[in-house]
Amino acid sequence: MYPCFCQYQDTLGHGNDKFSIGQTAGDKAKINGVLPVDERICTKYVEMTITGLACASSISFVIIAINLVLKKIVIKLLTEVKEATRSEMLASVTNGVFITLYLNTGFLLTIANANLTEHSPHWITKYFTGPYYDYDPVWYPNVGFLILKTMIINAFLPYVALAMGWGLPWLLRKMDMKWGNDRYVTKKTSMMAYKKLWSGGEYIIHIK
Repeated sequence: MYPCFCQYQDTLGHGNDKFSIGQTAGDKAKINGVLPVDERICTKYVEMTITGLACASSISFVIIAINLVLKKIVIKLLTEVKEATRSEMLASVTNGVFITLYLNTGFLLTIANANLTEHSPHWITKYFTGPYYDYDPVWYPNVGFLILKTMIINAFLPYVALAMGWGLPWLLRKMDMKWGNDRYVTKKTSMMAYKKLWSGGEYIIHIK
């Protein structure tokens, strides 16, 4: 109701100053016996819309931040497991990170908004009382779009990590060369430190 009303008032040139709730022109309007606060209807609607959009947008970044923390925890836990070879350890870490991020990004967000009370086993599904019984037209803009946006951001994160993996060493090398182009000009006092600067760090496959 509010979007149509405010858009119509805007087309008439009334803007947000035409109608208000509460004390207007000396009248005290009561809704359900309660005197509301004097506030512009459309102004309040715009404020609530902006707040809602900000909260909805922040959810994706919160999920990504949680993913980064979970990734660190999974890597730390799985590296403590003593595999027979390093390849097996890297495979376990990669699979563990993928499963964890998949569950936190897509599965949990979907299941938290699902209403499964009509399905069995009821001793489990009775606790899932979300607003959506199925993938209806309302689900896609409210939940589906949030999942899609989170996945799009996650899709670009490897490239961000790649850029950081190249840009930070380049910056450190330029600083070591005193911003020149001669790589034999260095501030390092040992060959080990010089090689470490120019050889780069270990490529961690599960970051990709």
